[in-house]
Order: sequence, then structure tokens, then C-alpha cells
Amino acid sequence: MARRIVERGSSLNPQEIDSGVKNSWKWEWLEKEVAGELVGLHIRKIAEKGKAYCQLCKKDLMYSHRGWKALEQHMQLKVHQDNLKLRKTNYSLSGCFGTKESNVPYGIHPMFKSLSVQQNDAKPVTPLNDRVINTEAMVLGFAADHSLPFSLVPKLIGLSKTLAKDKNCRGHSTAQKYLLRLPSLVTNILAGDEEKEHYELQVRRYQTDDSILLLPDDCRIDHWWANEKHAKVYPLLVKMVQAILTCFHGPQVESSFSVMNDIIDGKSNRMNIEAYNCIQSVKYSLKSSGKSAIQYFTKDDFLHERVDHKLVQNMQSSSRQYQEEVKCKKLEKEEKLSQLQVKAKKKLSKRKAKEIVENAAKKARHAFTAEKKKGSQTKQK
Repeated sequence: MARRIVERGSSLNPQEIDSGVKNSWKWEWLEKEVAGELVGLHIRKIAEKGKAYCQLCKKDLMYSHRGWKALEQHMQLKVHQDNLKLRKTNYSLSGCFGTKESNVPYGIHPMFKSLSVQQNDAKPVTPLNDRVINTEAMVLGFAADHSLPFSLVPKLIGLSKTLAKDKNCRGHSTAQKYLLRLPSLVTNILAGDEEKEHYELQVRRYQTDDSILLLPDDCRIDHWWANEKHAKVYPLLVKMVQAILTCFHGPQVESSFSVMNDIIDGKSNRMNIEAYNCIQSVKYSLKSSGKSAIQYFTKDDFLHERVDHKLVQNMQSSSRQYQEEVKCKKLEKEEKLSQLQVKAKKKLSKRKAKEIVENAAKKARHAFTAEKKKGSQTKQK
């Protein structure tokens, strides 16, 4: 029986195929390793609900109930390992019998396919988790380098998606969505509904305009947007982008006196001295290297170039250390309360609070109906 393989980025959507399934398909499973073997080498998603297919064992795998654990358990089975050893000890003749193997790994994101075809197959793919950690470190380093509050980081990520110079970004629905949202964030640039309508049309034209050249590495982004060609074709879009790029910032001498206030705002006023020292250390390291956070963490080949192992360990352990600090503070607070012989109020769960509210409402209804009956009985008498 021929099985229809689902390719990533095709018209077949695994989420639609697995509708109603407890554990739906996730493409991130293919980037994991089991016993030193990449899952995506042999496991394929097929167009059947809650099912995958192992090309090595010629067997269907049910993941609807156990999710990733089902694929992991199959790859650890003796039958699969024996088939894997047999495959490694036998050699296939490429190009024979009309077979043609693709250089693109199965399950890779469509935007990385053109890059992976040019790379050598001998290079191992950097795990997605390491690449995400490197990106998180870049964003946090950028915030520390420029003394920005951490509450601004999500907005910076949205803005960088909008103004990204990656050729895969322009023309993408995500970039268009963020560009169309700019008038709602900066409300004093466009005057009236007519300009807003013209701005929306210019954004949609810009998304499909192939004549615009990409931003060169040696050109500033504000100079690129100030080009006369862009201003003539997209005047409102250029006006909006330039307004955002020219946001006022104080002199560096004055800002150095209030750097603590720049980092600690109303949402991060519980930051301790250790965290502030870490931010200053990151800024000093970036300044001594002569690079910005983006230049320091950017990878030329982000799909295969390895991320620093110590960076991965530090980023993963930071959350654990924070949880331990919170736990220690909680224990200290409980000790102080016990010494003062004060009982801490136990916080109710959402479910318990909901039950209390429902019971109180039920009692109120019963009391109301009882009073109503008594009133009717007194009237009859």
C-alpha cells in the first residue's frame, strides 16, 4: 500500500490531518537524536491521522496517544537498530534504477532548503535548541548593550521581523502583517483614513516588488530608506519607517547617569544587584570586543555552525538558578513567619475559588426563593 508522504511547506497541513488527536505532529521531532541517530533520516509524516512511517523498518508508527515518546521508543527497538546496522554495512549505488536521492533533509523549514542544498552532507545540522539559545542570547545581549528594559524585548523582536533585510522576509505574510500594524503604534504620522488606505496599498505593492534591491552590508538602513526611488514609489511607507528610525535618544553622557533607570522600570523593579552586575558585564565584554550583540552572535552558516557549548549550558542553567533563588527566599520568609508565630494565608487555586463562588451563588439563590415563598404564604393568609 503506497503511503502519501507529507512534505513541510506543502499544501498538506499536519495540524489539519491530526485534528482531534491528543498529540498532533510536530516538525521539531525530526531534529532530535536518539542513540546518536537523527530522527528525520528515517521517520516520515504520512497523510493519515496520528500516524508516521519508518522507511527503514517499513512500519507505521502511532503517535496520537504518546506523541514524541512513540517515535523515541521505536528508534530504540532492537529491530530498528539491527536494520540501521544492516543499512550502514551495505552500500547503495546512487543513480541506479532511476532512483534519485535529495540533498535536502526531510522536514527542514522551506526557507532553509536553498541553503541546505549547497552545504556538504557530511556537516551535522546544529540542533534547533542550540540555535534558539544563541538567538535568545543575542537579543538579551542587545538589550543589555543599549540599556533597554527587558519589557521592550518582545516589541523589538516584532520590529526586527518587520524591518528584516532577509530576502525571505519581504513578501511573507508575517512582514506584511507587522507593516500594516505600524500606523496603530505611531498614530501621528498618517493624517486621516485616506492616507491610511494609500499606506496599506503601498505596503502590499512593496511586498511583491522584485525591483527593490536588498540592503547592502555597508549601507545604513536610514540612508537606504531615504533613497529618492523609494520615496517616489512608496512615499507614505518611507515616511512611516523614517519616523520610527529617527526616534529621539539622549546624549550618551547624560544617559550614563540614568542607566539604572533605563533598565529597571515599573515591570522590573525587583531586579537585584547581581542581575544588574551581569548586565554591565555583558556590556563591557561587547565593548571590549568592538562588536554589537548582533555581530557577536550572528552565524554565517546558522544551520551547521556550532554554538558555544558553555553558552548553551549557562542559558539552560540560568532558569534553574533563578528557581532555586526564589525557593530560598520563600523558605526564609516561612522561617520568619514561624518565628513570629504568624500563619501564612494559603492561596486558593482557581478551581477552589470558582467552587466557593458557585456555592455562594447557590446559597443566595436558595435564600431568595425561600424568602419569596414566605412572602407569598403571608399574602395568602
